[in-house]
Amino acid sequence: MGFEFLKNGYAMTYRQGQSEYDGFIIEADSAADAQSRLQKILDFYSGEKTPFVREGDKYHQKNAYGQHIYLGQVKNYLFGFSRIPENLVPQALNNFERLAQALEKKK
Repeated sequence: MGFEFLKNGYAMTYRQGQSEYDGFIIEADSAADAQSRLQKILDFYSGEKTPFVREGDKYHQKNAYGQHIYLGQVKNYLFGFSRIPENLVPQALNNFERLAQALEKKK
């Protein structure tokens, strides 16, 4: 996924018509480890024109290509969606919330 510290996870692609976006889930060793990895991503992009902004329980960035990226952490899981085109933001946000709820229920 472009970062050495984002490994041992799962990646997926969501499609609707001709549009698509990517998602990922990484199971870290602990909640602190997941938080550390999330912070590394936020720090990496902090100097960008459009850094991540916290929006409730998630972080959001709209990149230079007009695509949206959402990141979150639940327990020892780091997860997110990227390359989201404007027309799929509502679907992606719904999937983000459903994924967060599912991860919260995991033991």
